[in-house]
Amino acid sequence: MKQSLNHIFVAATMSAGKSSLINALMGKELLHSANEATTAKITRIYRLVDAQAASASYCKNGLVLEASMEVCPEQLKTWNRTDDIARIDITVPFADQQEKKSTGEYVIYDSPGANNSTDQRHGDIFADALKEHQNSTILYILNATQLGTQDDVEILSLVRSHLPEAILIFALNKADQLDEELGEHIAHYVDNAQHYLNTLGFQSPIIVPTMARVALLAKTILHKTPLSRREKSVLHAEVERFRMDRHRLNDAALIPRGIKHHIRQRLKQYPDIATVTNTDELIPSIHELQAFITYSGIDTIEKLITQGRRIRHQPVPYYTNMSAQQTPARAHH
Repeated sequence: MKQSLNHIFVAATMSAGKSSLINALMGKELLHSANEATTAKITRIYRLVDAQAASASYCKNGLVLEASMEVCPEQLKTWNRTDDIARIDITVPFADQQEKKSTGEYVIYDSPGANNSTDQRHGDIFADALKEHQNSTILYILNATQLGTQDDVEILSLVRSHLPEAILIFALNKADQLDEELGEHIAHYVDNAQHYLNTLGFQSPIIVPTMARVALLAKTILHKTPLSRREKSVLHAEVERFRMDRHRLNDAALIPRGIKHHIRQRLKQYPDIATVTNTDELIPSIHELQAFITYSGIDTIEKLITQGRRIRHQPVPYYTNMSAQQTPARAHH
């Protein structure tokens, strides 16, 4: 039984980068991400210190349909497409001691995109889930390249009507897709997002520019998983921008002063180091990759969501204490 867990409800329009941002927080390609609806069920993702990786699917009456002592992205994808499954639980332990020290435990509620015009059930599931999260922090993901869509207006109106007192954090995602050479500066897009949210009734919004996709690539290298040639190229291009101004995103962020100072100090503590390979290609060092992840906005998001409201006496999934030998194909409470 966990005595204190931060609860975060994640919402976004389709293709805003919701799955990519959750994957970046977890440090692995956990949820399928694509330019289409990929989440059809409410998925609870527990980020815990002393736990084993595990997953389970539940039917509508709460009984466990399947449980496993691993988290398989392909299995999650299948569960999302299965009509008999109503909810999915996942446990993702922290990868290393540094992650354990830098953040608190939390549970993320991943919700279907409410604007899926091909399946009205997604909107119904989203609205019902909102009603159950009166005390959760809301992490809303905006697409920096498609700001101000009617779908955002409708979903944010639902959030305001169902959770008028909720703590909201806005991630302005896909900042890496802005082209500064064409005048697409992140500070300008944050100002636009602030004005847009003000017109919808959100005063003094917390806005964090994020680069979820490339942050995940950096974490992938740190976890000793190789990248494809294309992924390396994408990451290296963003690392070059980072090297020119490592404070760019943090300076543009609209966040509490204490957190902004904390992130700035973290970025300052990393040395300016790059490792030269035998082909004379500059590649990021471990320290530089860690700094880049902080620069990407992902550490800021994690800092913010773990300082939100805490809900006492919330149970964690039953299977987090199961041993590998107790993994059933089908299980019941």
